[in-house]
Amino acid sequence: MKNTTTPLLLAASLLALAFCSNAPAATVEKISIAGKSVTIKVPDQPAPGNPWLWVGEFPGQLRTLQDGLVEKGWHVVHVGVSNQFGSPRAMEVWEKVYEEMHGKRGLSAKPALLGISRGGLYVTAWTRLHPDRVSVLYLDNGVCDIRSWPAGFPLTKQGKGSPKDWKLCKAELGYTSDAEAGEKAAKPSDGMLPAIQAGVLLMSCHGTADSVVPYEDNAAPLVKMWQDNGGRLKLFPKEGADHHPHGLPDPAPLIAAIQEDQRASGEVRVMTWNILHKGWETIGHAKWKQRIPGVVQILREHRPDVVGLQEDSKEQVAAITEALHDYTYLNSHQPKGGGLLIRTEAWQVIESGKIPIPGDRQASWALLKSTRNGERWMFYNAHLIHRTAANFAADQMEGAKRITAHIAEHAPRSVPVVFTGDFNALHDMPVMRYLSGDAGSPVSFANAFNVLHGDDDPRGSWRGLGNEHHGERIDHILINGQVKVLGAEIIFYDGITSAYPSDHYPVIATLGASPLDAPAPTIRQ
Repeated sequence: MKNTTTPLLLAASLLALAFCSNAPAATVEKISIAGKSVTIKVPDQPAPGNPWLWVGEFPGQLRTLQDGLVEKGWHVVHVGVSNQFGSPRAMEVWEKVYEEMHGKRGLSAKPALLGISRGGLYVTAWTRLHPDRVSVLYLDNGVCDIRSWPAGFPLTKQGKGSPKDWKLCKAELGYTSDAEAGEKAAKPSDGMLPAIQAGVLLMSCHGTADSVVPYEDNAAPLVKMWQDNGGRLKLFPKEGADHHPHGLPDPAPLIAAIQEDQRASGEVRVMTWNILHKGWETIGHAKWKQRIPGVVQILREHRPDVVGLQEDSKEQVAAITEALHDYTYLNSHQPKGGGLLIRTEAWQVIESGKIPIPGDRQASWALLKSTRNGERWMFYNAHLIHRTAANFAADQMEGAKRITAHIAEHAPRSVPVVFTGDFNALHDMPVMRYLSGDAGSPVSFANAFNVLHGDDDPRGSWRGLGNEHHGERIDHILINGQVKVLGAEIIFYDGITSAYPSDHYPVIATLGASPLDAPAPTIRQ
């Protein structure tokens, strides 16, 4: 029978199929940068913060993963620099692409990198050069060592190699012989410690029987380095699988892992934590050098935007900021005070200072501007005098009055205010009732944890010598009426394999700005 379908009907059918498909709402844009073709999948509704996935090679692979991210508002970018094997010449092009994407188009400063097979050479090279410009380093059966592929040199496990590609690789990198390449080529872990310190999440999806790019010679050395140095790591091994197919049948776990660091622009994660002053370690508490790994582990895992620290000495802060390069510290170093630890990617410091309070202590404050959406927030942090002091009730109240007076004078009515601290007080003690707006207080705060969990939740923030979850909750995150609570928890030390970090547990809350005239938070009873 003769086909009688008209062009018009065919076009209509194709249009209907397009609307009925699950294809993401996106525009594919092709441009040229430095003489190389760049493909950009532009979502119709970009996610807050403009996150993007930068594909190192083989953009046709892992399409469901890419499309899944586009559906969630991500850009996906690929630049054609094939047969350059992550060389300096390739990285010069990547520099120009980054400037276009971040500098001109306003995409996130920290893209997630996807290295499929030989694409691993590009994403690892970029991470070495710019650890502060990477959120996720995702290797999918990724090449990390040219001696394994394309050379096929026997390392831990013999790979197949590719003589043709090996010849191109040596020429691109300027090696005149196999011996020179074997001696001078970068090992997978070379120069990667700054990436761990910058909080880069390493992901590896790999076949355990990969005969082309053996895991043992490529991603495995990176994985070990991340493990040995407390880096952020997610592994997706495929037992018995070879080099193909890439990814997982269901890409949802991979998509979730990639998205983990791309916090919505309006979300602010705040922590309060008394880390136990190194000079006050009593019998039963480990020394600071034994506690450092646990402190760093928790901060890396939860990546708070602002941390109100208490009992933080100069040496302790130095150890934290040395391990976590993307944080800066403000205001204190006084044993009985408390400074503010700020994630530099998230905030610009407008101004900051200290407030003297009773007990020879100092409270800290800072006015910050969000780098994600321009919002201004004010943060206060204090360590109020302990209940064993002679005049603790009066001194606690006087400290609270000085801080609230500063807030009333300096915080604009429209600005979200967060007050963190070790208050040495339960929620129903006089100083906490004052801070909630009683007894003539010029400001009124809600307790972020109590908003979600109620006053009577038995979980405590002070643990003493054990790992007891129930007890006194004396560490608080207080919020004014311009703040909404999205989440709030106490972080226990169940997953800590080193010495317990402190005699206090950290309290963390995910917050957002509320409209000026929004009703005050209601505490669940």
